[in-house]
Amino acid sequence: MKNIPTVGKMIHIVWEDIFEMGAGWHSKADVDKHKPIACESIGDKSIDGKDREYGRIQSIPNATITKIKILK
Repeated sequence: MKNIPTVGKMIHIVWEDIFEMGAGWHSKADVDKHKPIACESIGDKSIDGKDREYGRIQSIPNATITKIKILK
């Protein structure tokens, strides 16, 4: 995925969540059942006042992103 400058922009991201099975040994059948979980994230920013404030700041690894759309 191309690095898109997104600081200060409202974006919608679809990404596959990181997964780890619990400690211990697991059968191949249990491992094979795992499927990536698709997630969606949209950042938040205030629109009141001169200085904007941001919420839900996340860092999502590029390799997990399947879709990105700049909303504003």
